[in-house]
Amino acid sequence: MTEGIPIQDRFPPEYAHCFVCGPANPYGFQLASRWDGTAAVATFVPPQWFTGADPDTIPGGLTAALLDCHTAAAGAAAAAQRLGLGPQDRLPRVATARLEVDFRAPTPIRTDLTLRAVVVESEGRKTWVTGELSASGRVTAQAKALIITPKH
Repeated sequence: MTEGIPIQDRFPPEYAHCFVCGPANPYGFQLASRWDGTAAVATFVPPQWFTGADPDTIPGGLTAALLDCHTAAAGAAAAAQRLGLGPQDRLPRVATARLEVDFRAPTPIRTDLTLRAVVVESEGRKTWVTGELSASGRVTAQAKALIITPKH
């Protein structure tokens, strides 16, 4: 099971302002992804004010934003493993180079959402990650992401 410090808390403090995953942003989602060595897992409950056109679902853009930050977190955790960093070390900053999202079903608000991201392949500075968002066991969106670790 995934435990310990959220991946986002391991980024340098100057990156803690991210709207989706920044722990220092009181207005953001504060997504907290945890790494188990092969996958990242997070839960999130979207409040009523994140509603889309349907008052019981979140907009697709918010779904994509959640998957973007969560797959990037998995990419950063995998990069840290490749670099031999320990679980308390600061993570390298990463960037999403490509994100493809397939929407499978409406994503409800006011319910527990689960995000899961798995590293599929790594080569040099590139990490390919797949992710999914689900509600009550039903997958509402799937993503494929290419995450880049900047040169050091």
